[in-house]
Amino acid sequence: MRKVIERLDRGMEPLLGVAAGVLLFCMMSVTFVDVVLRYIFNAPLRGSFEVTELMLVVLIFAALPLVSRREEHVVMDFLDRYIGPRLEMPPKAEFALIKAHKGDHAGNLVYRKTARNFSPMMATAARVTIAEVEHLVEPGELDADRIHTPGIFVRHLFEGSGYQNRIERRTTRKA
Repeated sequence: MRKVIERLDRGMEPLLGVAAGVLLFCMMSVTFVDVVLRYIFNAPLRGSFEVTELMLVVLIFAALPLVSRREEHVVMDFLDRYIGPRLEMPPKAEFALIKAHKGDHAGNLVYRKTARNFSPMMATAARVTIAEVEHLVEPGELDADRIHTPGIFVRHLFEGSGYQNRIERRTTRKA
């Protein structure tokens, strides 16, 4: 009896894989059509959220036995095996020149305003990060919850001088 069940299980494995792929494609198609209809006609596809949720439940039950049998993870192993070799890896930077508002001698950095957008990412992506800070303080003076880049990513740190604030200040008269 056990051999019959194992043979049936192995025979259904390709079928479950195809069913999971078709369901994933259908989910993506319904979501795409819904987004297009919302954008162009300002009217969503009625019931698309419920249909997508139902397909997701069926997808999980179709893919779970296949993935469990192979002792893999659903997302990462699939992406790594089938899509990974076709994708380009992101470029690595050798050096990053970063300007921060405040920093301490341990290399922790705090940015102001728009410098928060890309400076933390560039500091973590580069092999060597060189940071210029407006205000260099002692370790422990920066609030730990406000540090944007930890010191482990900063190799060299120096305090700049002669900064000018060229932003105009708006003044209004009282009514």
